[in-house]
Amino acid sequence: MNYNVDLSLSFNYPLVFTKNVFSASNATLDDVVNSLLVDDKTPQKLIVVIDKKLLLHFPELRNNIDNKLSTLSQKIVPIMEFIQLVGSEKNKNLDTVLSLVATFNDYALSRHSIVVVIGGGALLDIVGFACSIFHRGIRLVRVPTTLLSQADSGVGVKNGINHLNKKNLLGCFMPPSSIINDFSFIHKLPDREFFSALSECLKVSLIKDKAFFNDIESSVNLLNNRDSNTYERIIKHSAMIHLNHIVSSNDPFEQTNSRPLDFGHWLAHYIESKTNYLINHGEAVAIGIILDSYYSTNINLLTIDDFDRIKTTFLNLDIIPQNTSFINDITIDDLSSALSEFAEHIGGELTITLPSSIGESIDVNYIDLEQYMKGLDYLNAL
Repeated sequence: MNYNVDLSLSFNYPLVFTKNVFSASNATLDDVVNSLLVDDKTPQKLIVVIDKKLLLHFPELRNNIDNKLSTLSQKIVPIMEFIQLVGSEKNKNLDTVLSLVATFNDYALSRHSIVVVIGGGALLDIVGFACSIFHRGIRLVRVPTTLLSQADSGVGVKNGINHLNKKNLLGCFMPPSSIINDFSFIHKLPDREFFSALSECLKVSLIKDKAFFNDIESSVNLLNNRDSNTYERIIKHSAMIHLNHIVSSNDPFEQTNSRPLDFGHWLAHYIESKTNYLINHGEAVAIGIILDSYYSTNINLLTIDDFDRIKTTFLNLDIIPQNTSFINDITIDDLSSALSEFAEHIGGELTITLPSSIGESIDVNYIDLEQYMKGLDYLNAL
């Protein structure tokens, strides 16, 4: 006799927007941690994993976190020794994850313990994956500290590390217990990290929300001046579009071939690897979006006027890197390999999202690589 089991799971993970989360007067972390306590009788351990670079840019952060941990509920047993790591694509590897797991084990963390990770997308990936495999899943509170992670990767359900020269080959879908977007970290971001991250905001606007693109386009001067009210609004809107897609797509763990949030990413991942991550993720996505949009125009999906608006916005925000000479070395064989790897990653028929107009998209199952190569020449001439 066969049994067909229908197992439904529900995940709840709040996304909170705040400033100065570790200040004495901010109760956000207290509220989040208290909501995770499972048992009134058993105190739970809490440990912080932080990007080393943050402690250099925010010298007061260490004391602020120490003071905040010391005032948490008596039901929390904070481990006052931070785990410090460098969040980078090069550290997104199995050795780093296993070292982190060993540290969790040394501190005798349980499934009900809480890990608070403070850093950018790469560190969130590393720690998220480690937490997902330790005791088959340990509670994780994400505190994204970059524009890219606050607007995009830090609010999703994916965790991954690089392996066998492939980006995010190992990973899992595991929602965090909570996400705290603290805008106070954004103002010290280097310009390159700040502006390149806007590519992910533009990405979701181009495929899902024309009004959002219009907002970004009309806010170029304010963004270039790093006006806090403007970038906070943009981050919130982008984060909510990403979350709404995860919730409403009926495919939160990406079991189908359609991956609209991967618009611009099939070539971006190849570019990151090819340049040994000298081109960062946001820059690579910007290049991927421009090339995919140029191709979409060439095959009469996207109007020339819409493409010009897209290109001009990216150029006005200085997202595309100045040196794109590596483009000269990309061959049709490279493009073919990148497409094959992307198809392997999605696990089915090749499906690429292309813009059909600003705010709308279409999925295609074939890319004419001869046509696509024309975009490489165009980009290099910008």
